[in-house]
Amino acid sequence: GRRLAENPEARLLVITQDASTQRGDFERVLRKYATGEAFEFSLGVPLLQIALAHSAFLLLRWLKGELKEAELDWLLSTGYAAEAQESSALEAAMRSLRRQGLERTEWSLTALLGQHSIVNLLPEYWTERMTAAQNRLESLKNHSQTPFKWAETVTKLLELAGWPGSRSLSSAELQANRRWQQAVEVVGSLGFQGRRVSWSEFLSIDRKSVV
Repeated sequence: GRRLAENPEARLLVITQDASTQRGDFERVLRKYATGEAFEFSLGVPLLQIALAHSAFLLLRWLKGELKEAELDWLLSTGYAAEAQESSALEAAMRSLRRQGLERTEWSLTALLGQHSIVNLLPEYWTERMTAAQNRLESLKNHSQTPFKWAETVTKLLELAGWPGSRSLSSAELQANRRWQQAVEVVGSLGFQGRRVSWSEFLSIDRKSVV
């Protein structure tokens, strides 16, 4: 606090163990001397190990590929890929599939939406959002684009899918969201070289950039 009082423009790096348990104390001190976005906490872990960012990446993969059933269970329970009531209904649908012996090693979005035995359990608005996002990607899947264009597409696809949900995000979640957006922008900057890639290639580049 003294350093910031002496020089409000100073750039300080504070390193501590188990920052999550001390974050409140740090914020109270820092906000006394800094305002707005003048400081930021590093989460200290690879971006794709953070739930919010990992959910975005899995959601993008699922629009055109398959997720392991454990990955899908996790995604549907996070509150980022579906609203709270939708998550409960989706978890019930997955349990119903298992009771019927219809579990799979991997699930595509198309396969899950096509399961007639659970169609009445799937939340209507969630189904509409996911279908809209999938259709948007489907219209582009045969076309290679620059990473810059794919980065723009990522933003639109996640918006169509309703990610990260309508609830207010915590300070840590907002930071993770900013880091995710920054990572996508970094991958998109490769487009300035005029390089064109497929969707699967873009996701591969994206994963390497955000791990």
